Amino acid sequence: MSERDSTRRRAGRFLLLAALVLVGTGCSSGSSGPSVDPQEKTDEGWAAFESQDYGTALLAFQAAVDADEGFADAWNGLGWTRAYQEELGDAAMALQNAVDAGLTVPDARAGLAIVYRDVPDLDSAIAQALAVLDADADWVFIHRTSVDHLDMHLVLAQCYYRKGEASFGEAQTQLDVLDPDNGLDPAAPATWTVDGTDYLTYAEALLMAIEKAAADVGG
Repeated sequence: MSERDSTRRRAGRFLLLAALVLVGTGCSSGSSGPSVDPQEKTDEGWAAFESQDYGTALLAFQAAVDADEGFADAWNGLGWTRAYQEELGDAAMALQNAVDAGLTVPDARAGLAIVYRDVPDLDSAIAQALAVLDADADWVFIHRTSVDHLDMHLVLAQCYYRKGEASFGEAQTQLDVLDPDNGLDPAAPATWTVDGTDYLTYAEALLMAIEKAAADVGG
Protein backbone atom coordinates (compact mmCIF):
# COMPACT_ATOMS: atom_id res chain seq x y z
CA MET A 1 0.00 0.00 0.00
CA SER A 2 1.39 3.40 -0.97
CA GLU A 3 1.87 6.12 1.62
CA ARG A 4 -0.85 8.18 -0.15
CA ASP A 5 -3.39 5.31 0.18
CA SER A 6 -2.52 4.88 3.86
CA THR A 7 -3.08 8.59 4.50
CA ARG A 8 -6.41 8.53 2.72
CA ARG A 9 -7.55 5.52 4.76
CA ARG A 10 -6.60 7.18 8.05
CA ALA A 11 -8.46 10.35 7.00
CA GLY A 12 -11.54 8.29 6.12
CA ARG A 13 -11.52 6.60 9.54
CA PHE A 14 -11.23 10.02 11.23
CA LEU A 15 -14.21 11.41 9.31
CA LEU A 16 -16.32 8.34 10.16
CA LEU A 17 -15.44 8.67 13.84
CA ALA A 18 -16.34 12.37 13.80
CA ALA A 19 -19.71 11.59 12.18
CA LEU A 20 -20.49 8.98 14.82
CA VAL A 21 -19.64 11.43 17.61
CA LEU A 22 -21.98 14.03 16.10
CA VAL A 23 -24.80 11.50 15.85
CA GLY A 24 -24.27 10.44 19.46
CA THR A 25 -24.46 14.01 20.72
CA GLY A 26 -27.50 15.10 18.74
CA CYS A 27 -25.38 16.59 15.93
CA SER A 28 -24.63 19.77 17.90
CA SER A 29 -22.32 20.43 20.78
CA GLY A 30 -24.15 21.05 24.09
CA SER A 31 -27.60 20.37 22.66
CA SER A 32 -30.07 18.84 25.17
CA GLY A 33 -33.15 18.69 23.00
CA PRO A 34 -35.69 21.33 21.98
CA SER A 35 -36.05 24.30 24.31
CA VAL A 36 -39.27 24.79 26.30
CA ASP A 37 -41.03 28.15 26.39
CA PRO A 38 -42.30 28.49 29.99
CA GLN A 39 -44.98 31.01 29.01
CA GLU A 40 -46.30 28.72 26.29
CA LYS A 41 -46.37 25.73 28.65
CA THR A 42 -48.06 27.81 31.35
CA ASP A 43 -50.75 28.90 28.89
CA GLU A 44 -51.27 25.25 27.97
CA GLY A 45 -51.52 24.40 31.65
CA TRP A 46 -54.18 27.02 32.37
CA ALA A 47 -56.22 25.94 29.35
CA ALA A 48 -56.21 22.37 30.65
CA PHE A 49 -56.94 23.53 34.21
CA GLU A 50 -59.96 25.52 33.03
CA SER A 51 -61.20 22.36 31.30
CA GLN A 52 -60.64 20.41 34.56
CA ASP A 53 -58.05 18.25 32.81
CA TYR A 54 -55.73 18.26 35.80
CA GLY A 55 -53.39 15.56 34.54
CA THR A 56 -52.54 17.54 31.39
CA ALA A 57 -52.35 20.76 33.39
CA LEU A 58 -49.90 19.23 35.82
CA LEU A 59 -47.55 18.06 33.06
CA ALA A 60 -47.61 21.47 31.35
CA PHE A 61 -46.99 23.48 34.53
CA GLN A 62 -44.23 21.11 35.60
CA ALA A 63 -42.54 21.49 32.23
CA ALA A 64 -42.71 25.27 32.62
CA VAL A 65 -41.09 25.32 36.07
CA ASP A 66 -38.49 22.81 34.93
CA ALA A 67 -37.60 25.24 32.14
CA ASP A 68 -37.58 28.28 34.43
CA GLU A 69 -37.72 27.82 38.20
CA GLY A 70 -38.42 31.53 38.64
CA PHE A 71 -41.56 31.55 36.49
CA ALA A 72 -44.11 32.57 39.13
CA ASP A 73 -47.35 31.91 37.24
CA ALA A 74 -46.27 28.36 36.41
CA TRP A 75 -45.79 27.69 40.13
CA ASN A 76 -49.19 29.28 40.72
CA GLY A 77 -50.82 26.94 38.22
CA LEU A 78 -48.96 23.95 39.60
CA GLY A 79 -50.17 24.80 43.09
CA TRP A 80 -53.81 25.23 42.15
CA THR A 81 -53.72 22.01 40.15
CA ARG A 82 -52.24 20.11 43.09
CA ALA A 83 -54.91 21.64 45.34
CA TYR A 84 -57.70 20.37 43.11
CA GLN A 85 -56.03 16.97 43.13
CA GLU A 86 -56.12 17.19 46.95
CA GLU A 87 -52.33 16.98 47.18
CA LEU A 88 -52.25 19.70 49.81
CA GLY A 89 -48.60 19.54 50.86
CA ASP A 90 -47.34 19.81 47.29
CA ALA A 91 -49.95 22.49 46.58
CA ALA A 92 -48.77 24.64 49.48
CA MET A 93 -45.13 24.30 48.41
CA ALA A 94 -45.85 25.31 44.80
CA LEU A 95 -48.10 28.23 45.78
CA GLN A 96 -45.49 29.52 48.22
CA ASN A 97 -42.92 29.31 45.41
CA ALA A 98 -45.24 31.49 43.31
CA VAL A 99 -45.40 34.07 46.11
CA ASP A 100 -41.64 33.96 46.61
CA ALA A 101 -41.08 34.38 42.86
CA GLY A 102 -43.07 37.63 42.96
CA LEU A 103 -46.49 36.77 41.52
CA THR A 104 -48.17 40.14 40.97
CA VAL A 105 -51.76 39.03 41.64
CA PRO A 106 -53.07 37.52 44.92
CA ASP A 107 -54.07 34.22 43.30
CA ALA A 108 -51.39 32.14 45.01
CA ARG A 109 -52.21 33.57 48.44
CA ALA A 110 -55.87 32.72 47.85
CA GLY A 111 -54.87 29.17 47.03
CA LEU A 112 -52.76 29.05 50.18
CA ALA A 113 -55.69 30.29 52.27
CA ILE A 114 -57.87 27.45 50.99
CA VAL A 115 -55.13 24.82 51.34
CA TYR A 116 -54.19 25.91 54.86
CA ARG A 117 -57.85 25.84 55.91
CA ASP A 118 -58.01 22.20 54.83
CA VAL A 119 -54.62 21.08 56.23
CA PRO A 120 -55.56 22.66 58.71
CA ASP A 121 -53.27 25.53 59.68
CA LEU A 122 -55.87 28.05 60.81
CA ASP A 123 -53.58 30.98 61.57
CA SER A 124 -51.82 30.70 58.20
CA ALA A 125 -55.15 30.39 56.38
CA ILE A 126 -56.43 33.54 58.10
CA ALA A 127 -53.26 35.46 57.31
CA GLN A 128 -53.37 34.53 53.63
CA ALA A 129 -57.09 35.27 53.23
CA LEU A 130 -56.67 38.68 54.86
CA ALA A 131 -53.73 39.39 52.54
CA VAL A 132 -55.88 38.61 49.50
CA LEU A 133 -58.70 40.90 50.62
CA ASP A 134 -56.22 43.63 51.52
CA ALA A 135 -54.70 43.43 48.04
CA ASP A 136 -58.06 43.23 46.22
CA ALA A 137 -61.35 43.33 48.13
CA ASP A 138 -63.19 42.19 44.98
CA TRP A 139 -60.70 39.49 43.95
CA VAL A 140 -61.84 36.94 41.35
CA PHE A 141 -59.75 33.97 40.22
CA ILE A 142 -59.72 34.47 36.46
CA HIS A 143 -58.99 30.79 35.75
CA ARG A 144 -62.11 29.71 37.70
CA THR A 145 -64.42 32.65 38.26
CA SER A 146 -66.61 30.70 40.70
CA VAL A 147 -63.75 31.20 43.16
CA ASP A 148 -63.57 34.77 44.41
CA HIS A 149 -63.41 37.15 47.38
CA LEU A 150 -66.45 35.50 48.96
CA ASP A 151 -64.42 32.31 49.31
CA MET A 152 -61.86 34.30 51.28
CA HIS A 153 -64.57 35.56 53.64
CA LEU A 154 -65.77 31.96 53.95
CA VAL A 155 -62.26 30.75 54.81
CA LEU A 156 -62.10 33.44 57.49
CA ALA A 157 -65.51 32.56 58.94
CA GLN A 158 -64.67 28.87 59.07
CA CYS A 159 -61.21 29.33 60.53
CA TYR A 160 -62.28 31.84 63.16
CA TYR A 161 -65.07 29.49 64.20
CA ARG A 162 -62.68 26.57 64.49
CA LYS A 163 -60.36 28.61 66.69
CA GLY A 164 -63.04 28.57 69.35
CA GLU A 165 -65.44 30.76 71.28
CA ALA A 166 -62.98 33.62 71.69
CA SER A 167 -63.02 34.08 67.90
CA PHE A 168 -66.77 33.73 67.35
CA GLY A 169 -67.07 37.51 66.99
CA GLU A 170 -64.67 37.53 64.02
CA ALA A 171 -66.53 34.55 62.54
CA GLN A 172 -69.81 36.45 62.86
CA THR A 173 -68.28 39.48 61.15
CA GLN A 174 -67.32 37.34 58.15
CA LEU A 175 -70.70 35.64 58.12
CA ASP A 176 -72.36 39.06 57.97
CA VAL A 177 -70.47 39.70 54.73
CA LEU A 178 -71.56 36.36 53.28
CA ASP A 179 -75.15 36.55 54.52
CA PRO A 180 -76.10 40.07 55.66
CA ASP A 181 -79.58 38.89 56.64
CA ASN A 182 -78.49 36.03 58.92
CA GLY A 183 -79.77 37.92 61.98
CA LEU A 184 -77.76 35.97 64.56
CA ASP A 185 -77.12 37.72 67.87
CA PRO A 186 -75.06 35.87 70.48
CA ALA A 187 -76.98 37.65 73.25
CA ALA A 188 -80.45 36.89 71.88
CA PRO A 189 -81.47 33.19 71.88
CA ALA A 190 -84.60 34.06 69.90
CA THR A 191 -82.32 34.76 66.88
CA TRP A 192 -80.58 31.39 66.94
CA THR A 193 -82.58 30.10 63.99
CA VAL A 194 -81.14 28.95 60.65
CA ASP A 195 -83.37 27.83 57.77
CA GLY A 196 -86.32 27.48 60.11
CA THR A 197 -84.48 25.36 62.67
CA ASP A 198 -84.03 26.68 66.21
CA TYR A 199 -80.78 25.92 68.04
CA LEU A 200 -80.17 25.77 71.78
CA THR A 201 -76.80 27.54 71.63
CA TYR A 202 -75.33 30.39 69.65
CA ALA A 203 -72.34 28.17 68.74
CA GLU A 204 -74.62 25.65 67.03
CA ALA A 205 -76.54 28.34 65.19
CA LEU A 206 -73.35 30.07 64.07
CA LEU A 207 -71.90 26.82 62.76
CA MET A 208 -75.03 26.00 60.79
CA ALA A 209 -75.20 29.52 59.37
CA ILE A 210 -71.58 29.25 58.22
CA GLU A 211 -72.27 25.86 56.62
CA LYS A 212 -75.28 27.35 54.85
CA ALA A 213 -73.10 30.20 53.56
CA ALA A 214 -70.53 27.64 52.35
CA ALA A 215 -73.20 25.89 50.31
CA ASP A 216 -74.32 29.21 48.85
CA VAL A 217 -70.77 30.31 47.96
CA GLY A 218 -69.99 26.98 46.29
CA GLY A 219 -66.50 27.94 45.07
